[in-house]
Amino acid sequence: MTEARDSIARGAMFTVGMRWISRVIGLVSTLILARLLVPEDFGIAAMASLGVGLAATLLDVGVNIALIRNPKATIEHYESAWTLRLLQAGVVMLLLVAAAPWAGDWFRDERVTPVMMLMALNVFLIAFENIGIISFQKDMQFGKELRYLVLNRLFGLVCTVILASWLRSYWAMVLATTLTSVFAVAHSYVAHPMRPRISFNRFRELIAVSQWMLVQNVSGYFDQNLHRILVGRRDEPATVGAYTLATELAALPSTEVLQPLNRVLFPAFVAVKHDLVELKRMLLLAQGVQVLLALPAAVMLSVLASEVVALLLGPKWMASVPLLQALSLGYVFSAVQSSAWYANITLGQERLCAALSWIQVAMFGIAATLVWPSAQAQDIAWIRVGVSGIGLFMQLWVLKRALGNVSMVELIESAWRPVLAVSAAVGVGLAVPWPEGPAALLLMGKLVLHGAVGVAVIWLLWRISGRPDGAERYLLEFARTRIFHRPERTR
Repeated sequence: MTEARDSIARGAMFTVGMRWISRVIGLVSTLILARLLVPEDFGIAAMASLGVGLAATLLDVGVNIALIRNPKATIEHYESAWTLRLLQAGVVMLLLVAAAPWAGDWFRDERVTPVMMLMALNVFLIAFENIGIISFQKDMQFGKELRYLVLNRLFGLVCTVILASWLRSYWAMVLATTLTSVFAVAHSYVAHPMRPRISFNRFRELIAVSQWMLVQNVSGYFDQNLHRILVGRRDEPATVGAYTLATELAALPSTEVLQPLNRVLFPAFVAVKHDLVELKRMLLLAQGVQVLLALPAAVMLSVLASEVVALLLGPKWMASVPLLQALSLGYVFSAVQSSAWYANITLGQERLCAALSWIQVAMFGIAATLVWPSAQAQDIAWIRVGVSGIGLFMQLWVLKRALGNVSMVELIESAWRPVLAVSAAVGVGLAVPWPEGPAALLLMGKLVLHGAVGVAVIWLLWRISGRPDGAERYLLEFARTRIFHRPERTR
């Protein structure tokens, strides 16, 4: 195992663990809100946040990527990036305030307008965050980065619980977000010693990289949110709230397991980008691990959606079940696609990645508006699953061309054993006549059965295949050496 792969392993496992701590805090906050508020409250906040999300996308023009990719970035680069972010935030805040009445008309709910105006202020506030925080990821100091995020989440949890208990309305979420942003800005200057000042010295360099990242980010926003915009337009606030919470739950297996790995992979890819053989090996291993972890988790979430919603959210949220069943599958494609995206960005394929993102957005828009203009929330969720699958294959095709020493077969062959194992687990689970009982016990029993069958089948298929190098061997050796502290086996 190379030093680079060891670094990825240490960083990924530590980051996943710390990320889960952060996510558990966020999940607890969401579950508390789900009990204190009603779906309609979530829907109003979600509709207003769609406009703010676009603003945040316009704010993030890729200065993070530009700084991480530049091994010789100086304090002038950081200060120029911070200045650029402040200027964009000011413009975006003004645009949001002006667009808020229009958003209320679009979603046919005047309550969206004042909520969006307050969220506009939040966009401007968070732009003052210390730009030095980016160095945590750039230098692979993931412990510092996650400690920073966890403390911010804890503060947000406290604010959310207090305000939701007091106000019992959507304003609790909006005000908690604003207060958390103020805390995050102050905290960033405690967490990192950099004290950025206004500077325009490196604007040209940053914009040269950021222009294509901006195109990519805007398309990424529409890829992630166009489905919610259409649901917000076509359905009532309560349905939008159910769709929003289903989206959050569906994203858990991918964002909280694979996103931390991708954050580790990007600087690691950059470090070996001139060694295409090592880059290919790291990429294929990462793809295999991602499929092996994310696919079973997402399919189980889809199969057990009814039990998960009943236990975590309560009976008033059962409308989320069919939405969760579809959306959890779509996020697998999006998550695995992200590692290929990072590799493509490492290889300088910003323009092609931006083009692919817009093609994916266009396919969804055509399918959901022209081909199926009457599509409602559940229909839109399934359209998203199909488009995400197509987007994954397009991203892999670009990567194959950019890397040059990898085939499409190599990029997708890591999936066949996990697919068969998951299929066997689902088949056994459906064949068992489950008795009536408490939701928690029923969910636990199904998880244990599905997990045992899936692990047994994947292990058997790996043995039958001759125990090849790949995700299974890597995870077994990692557990042996890192968790059980036993010496690594040689073949």
